Amino acid sequence: GRRRIGLPLAEVTRLTSVARDGIEIAGQREMLQEDDSLLPLFRAHQLLGEPANLSEPDRLPVVVHRGRHGTIGLIVDRILDIVEQPGDTSMHALQDDVRAVVLNGKVTDLIDLQTLIGRAGMESDAVIESVPSR
Repeated sequence: GRRRIGLPLAEVTRLTSVARDGIEIAGQREMLQEDDSLLPLFRAHQLLGEPANLSEPDRLPVVVHRGRHGTIGLIVDRILDIVEQPGDTSMHALQDDVRAVVLNGKVTDLIDLQTLIGRAGMESDAVIESVPSR
């Protein structure tokens, strides 16, 4: 089956979806306009070195995350579930940015989004949070 990834719930600001044609390009970064601000977008498959989903739907699920690099949107293939992980759940380190954990009976890669963004050299791109409208 396909790889299941998860984010710690504390790192998720909100879940949303975006129309594929609502994504704009600034420099080489995909961006989304939200009110008077810009939300830099990252694709989970690119950060994780996975192949792209060849059949992209008209609306894309986005996990919005606020961290040390600012607020960003993570485009994912789909959002399966929201699970609160018990504090005693066993985790196995796979890399410095990925830990394997069993959630709802399925092996899930719990990712450290901040480390992935930093490793990809995208820190400076993700700090743009608002641009005054004129």
